[in-house]
Amino acid sequence: MKICVIGTMSGQSDEGFKNIARHVCRVMARTHDVATIDSTPGDIPGYLRQVRRFRPDILHCITAPTLSSFIALRAGRAVVGGRVHTIASCLHANGFESLAGTARRGAAARMLPDLLLTQSREMDMAFAELGAKTRLFPNGVDTARFKPVEPGRKAELRERFGLDPDQFVVLHVGHVNATRGLDLFRSLRKNLPDLGVVIAGSSHFPIDDGLKRALERDGCTVWHRFFPQVEELYQMADSYVFPPAKTILMPLSILEALSCNLPVVCYPFPGIQAFLSENGGLRFASRDDEFASAVKDIMEGNQVTRTRDMVLSLSWEHLSTELEKLYRMVCEERS
Repeated sequence: MKICVIGTMSGQSDEGFKNIARHVCRVMARTHDVATIDSTPGDIPGYLRQVRRFRPDILHCITAPTLSSFIALRAGRAVVGGRVHTIASCLHANGFESLAGTARRGAAARMLPDLLLTQSREMDMAFAELGAKTRLFPNGVDTARFKPVEPGRKAELRERFGLDPDQFVVLHVGHVNATRGLDLFRSLRKNLPDLGVVIAGSSHFPIDDGLKRALERDGCTVWHRFFPQVEELYQMADSYVFPPAKTILMPLSILEALSCNLPVVCYPFPGIQAFLSENGGLRFASRDDEFASAVKDIMEGNQVTRTRDMVLSLSWEHLSTELEKLYRMVCEERS
């Protein structure tokens, strides 16, 4: 099968959309002919030339979703004579919300791809009402890379990162800006003064210097750089926390932390709730006091953590088999 994946491909791998697109390409290229189109430049003529030259069976866009991505898929189908089958992965609520107006909903309904892969039950139902064929489909995790380590290795990593080997450390990996709910960590430090907090900020977006200073004043450690071995951050931590935030529906860092068998306290993001349940070390929280209570329970050892078992079925290798089935289903239905 010839598969063309449209997504953000260039630059460092420290952003969700980019990592998802790259992983889809990586796992599907093992058994199929895969071409990639970097959507960053927005070069429509260039994009259409690449599609025409490759002549794919599947045109898969890693998107928000947006009306422009639906139009791009429709145009891609047109330049190869209609034989290509189109799929869009819908990863962020923002794009869905942008289609809320009557005119845009009508335009989206006319431009729907052959299949929408959704990560929110609300989004899935709303697109189905527009006439779309949908499937709930999760993000994946590299379970071979993100794995637990022995206590000795954790101690080595703590020493390398300059952290107290005996302090209980919660980790957050993501963007350091006002949309990410990071003031939660200031609250956690005030409620749990013995708690160590490490926030590893992605270099993909500029850092909010004022927020960084405020977090550091309250005792948080904030880093802002690219970590090529980001798995080591999870492996040196004792727990992972993800506050209410403007982010993708199923944040990858939560899956990575679970794969490293960390206890996780996170906001019940729609994509997480759609595929995972509170169990074995995964706790959902919405308010500062709920986060503090859950972290305190973890610090006191009041639970057994088996979070890695929760995500083994979400390995990219497993999902590649499921994705191939969906590709073949779409091809058969339009043949």
